[in-house]
Amino acid sequence: MKRIAISFTLTLLCTINVNAQNNVNNHLMSWWNIKSHIPLSEKISISPLYSWRRSDFVKNWQQSLLRIGFDYKITENLTLTPGYDWVITFPYGKQPISKMTTEYRIFEQIMIKQVIGKINLKHRYRFEQRMFENKISKHRFRYLLVLSMPIYRKLSITLFDELFVNYGTNMNNHFFDQNWMYIGFNYPVNGKLTLSIGCMEQYILKPNNLDTERNPSVQIGIKYNFNEKNRER
Repeated sequence: MKRIAISFTLTLLCTINVNAQNNVNNHLMSWWNIKSHIPLSEKISISPLYSWRRSDFVKNWQQSLLRIGFDYKITENLTLTPGYDWVITFPYGKQPISKMTTEYRIFEQIMIKQVIGKINLKHRYRFEQRMFENKISKHRFRYLLVLSMPIYRKLSITLFDELFVNYGTNMNNHFFDQNWMYIGFNYPVNGKLTLSIGCMEQYILKPNNLDTERNPSVQIGIKYNFNEKNRER
């Protein structure tokens, strides 16, 4: 696992260095996320999410993402999740796509949890099969590393880095796709509702392997966990 993380980090650093002199644009984004966790049994649960993503802070659309995942908990530290995304991406900024596009995405992921003292670590490996309305299909792999820990009473801090790489056919030599770096804070209002706020940098290498974006993004999140009592009512 450590070798995989190191190799992907090196790949990311090399790619960013190669593309450092390319045409770079910055856009201020805001992402408004609402998600939940709905247990169906001791091992099976549903994880829905909607992400309202805006450019120019809140003025214009960047993306709309609706996701549903079906979690199967093998152990306390290992969960498998197949899922589905419905994604609409809009033209925005100085390097816009030609038109609004719709993507239908199937994914399979593995989530591994670790605890080191007060630090909680998560490793997520996700494979995506991406289908577009023009009938072109693509494949992408994502590796997410999350670190979280309590800092004051109920308040906790979360940091993560997620690397996106393309593979398979229709790559057109576009191997590196994106990298997200995030820092934020979480506050559990009660046992079910958690609020979060943070800042993320979204680094994107466009398909021409020349143009890039570095988008600072404010993230506001609400998470509601249903428990067994909710399910039985």
